Amino acid sequence: MIRHTILFKVKPNAQAVNKAIADFLALKEKLPGMLSIMGGECHFHEDPVKEKANKTFTHAISIDFKDEATLERFFNDPVTHPAKDGIVNIVEGGYDGIIGFEIK
Repeated sequence: MIRHTILFKVKPNAQAVNKAIADFLALKEKLPGMLSIMGGECHFHEDPVKEKANKTFTHAISIDFKDEATLERFFNDPVTHPAKDGIVNIVEGGYDGIIGFEIK
């Protein structure tokens, strides 16, 4: 299993946040090999961390993939592009405002 996570900060007053995240979460039904997907607003629990983190990240999405092939399909399959574009459009800085990483 491979976990892919992205962290980002939404633009102020981004009206499309809920729709963009819902469309992204719906990819689970469109891409075989996605084991689970979840996302939404970040909640930080320790005050010093919360204050610093909220300036940098407001939302996250995490996806569990069956294997490397499924992860690569996620990156390249055109069926994923509209949902990814929806996220990029609500993020401060667009694509450059997204931090992504995998845990293998």
